[in-house]
Amino acid sequence: MYPLAPLLTWSRRFFSSLGLTPAVGLFTHAVLAAIGERAGQAAFHPRRQVEHLVREGVGYGLLSDEQSAIVQRVLTLASRRVRDEMVPWDEVLVVQ
Repeated sequence: MYPLAPLLTWSRRFFSSLGLTPAVGLFTHAVLAAIGERAGQAAFHPRRQVEHLVREGVGYGLLSDEQSAIVQRVLTLASRRVRDEMVPWDEVLVVQ
């Protein structure tokens, strides 16, 4: 892919300047809405594919339950905000 990076960058800029890239995005959202899927929740979304592969790996004994749990926790990070996980400095305990 590294040798193709300049071509991909040029293609993205070219098709964006023509207005085709946003048009494809709008078309995709329209199709997903027509079949009743929310954006990002489609079965072919990369997160869904990873979840499916992990479940399949556990089913075949290739992954342990612990490894599956780690992957599931990583996949849920997208829905978390840093603000929700932060601790104010005045509540931080320091070990010296």
